Amino acid sequence: MTIFVPIISIIAWIVLEVMVFLNPSGTMTVTEAGNSECIYMLVSAIFAFFLPFFTSHLKTVKFFIPVFFFSLAMMILTASVAGRLYHRDFHTFGTQAILLHYILFIIKLDSLELVKQRVPVYKTITIGTLVIVSLWIVWLMMMSYAIVTRSEPRWIESTAYNLVNGLIALLMIFAAAHLWEQTRHRLYYSGARLCFDDRDVSEMLSPQECDFIRLFLYSEDNSMTCSGLYSRLKTDEPELPHCKECLDENWKATSCASYRNYKNRINDIKKYLELIQIGTIVPVSENPRDIKTEGWKLRLFDDVRFRS
Repeated sequence: MTIFVPIISIIAWIVLEVMVFLNPSGTMTVTEAGNSECIYMLVSAIFAFFLPFFTSHLKTVKFFIPVFFFSLAMMILTASVAGRLYHRDFHTFGTQAILLHYILFIIKLDSLELVKQRVPVYKTITIGTLVIVSLWIVWLMMMSYAIVTRSEPRWIESTAYNLVNGLIALLMIFAAAHLWEQTRHRLYYSGARLCFDDRDVSEMLSPQECDFIRLFLYSEDNSMTCSGLYSRLKTDEPELPHCKECLDENWKATSCASYRNYKNRINDIKKYLELIQIGTIVPVSENPRDIKTEGWKLRLFDDVRFRS
């Protein structure tokens, strides 16, 4: 999503340049464009793209924060100089630059781990972003009304600006939705450790139980059968000699030591996962007799996401 910030940034600047120099409404003329003006317009367009583009690719907080503010300051300065020397419309790019950098900040917030209290901070920022979007949309609606009623004399330029500002509003909504998605609890592996948010939950599990959870998480549809568990956990003996007999005759847990062990382990894991609000493990089939053939399914709670 970060690539859209520099793309919309350069689109916004080029639209300003085109509208200013073409002056389609014929109301406000720009200073005669000479070589110096053309060079400035070209360099400023390069700045409008590569400053946010370079900032979006930084992967450490140490470099991101100073470069972020430098990029924002340079874009505002570029717009201010152009607005003072050539045409006042260039001043409007300052607001667009601020909003685009705000969007970039939201997008990079999680990957750079800029805050410690992730969930409450993300929710607050998301709500604040939606408020900003709402105010921005109200402004766009007011401008659109002025354009339609022709009370805005420069309606062609205003329409072009509104289209770009609409793209910024749309990108801000997507950024807010992306940030809200990050408020969900995260289940992930860090090396050999199973982590829930920033807590190592594998410390409370045996190595075999950790293997069970790993198999469920990385299996298709988070489901595993008794024979599937055995073949994955007992790599030196891929199959039990009596697996087919067990399935054909529908043995109970008391008749098969492996099935009994897996069933007990899964029950213990289920209680632990439910206790720490990660999820649960349930039989795929409602009929208990079909557990060996249909297996079990790991179901994460709605506010938990597994990141492989």
